[in-house]
Amino acid sequence: MPIQSSDMPAIEEIKQLKARYFRFLDTKQWAKLRGLFTDDAVFEGTFDPFKGPDDFIAGVSKFNQNTVTVHHGHMPEIRIISPTTARAIWALADFIEITATEGQPPRAQRGFTGFGHYQEKYRKEGYGKMVMKEAMDQMPKLFPNQPIKISAQAYLQKFYEGFGFEKVSEPYLEDDIPHIAMVFGH
Repeated sequence: MPIQSSDMPAIEEIKQLKARYFRFLDTKQWAKLRGLFTDDAVFEGTFDPFKGPDDFIAGVSKFNQNTVTVHHGHMPEIRIISPTTARAIWALADFIEITATEGQPPRAQRGFTGFGHYQEKYRKEGYGKMVMKEAMDQMPKLFPNQPIKISAQAYLQKFYEGFGFEKVSEPYLEDDIPHIAMVFGH
């Protein structure tokens, strides 16, 4: 099935996600790396059998405790399966340098180069909620004791109600899209 132009934004999102994965891994930002995975993520073909993302992060952070790493993902083959799922194959090249630790003799092998392919499944989940949660955490700091008013697309009414917003208008058109006014903290 050929790639549709409408698939391109999702394909770019996946590329950005994978770039963050490699950057967070190489810079040892374990909490941010963990945040890239859904709670039910499955890890197959890894050096250890991981029971989920928390176990994966614990294992990878322990293994990389005394390393400097560089991971590169190249030439992605990304296929959008549905509005919320995709599959990808990434060519991988990485270098792992094992740093000297106090009290250890010098090692003949100071690191290794790896290569292969990642085969992954992606599922969109919760990005809107994550962004809204962060916004809701910041609003009282930025605008203390003020109600928050939004112009929400009507089909997202229940989403915003989940954050405590209340509908305060009848539907109206904004850019030919049905919207409603909603308020939090009034």
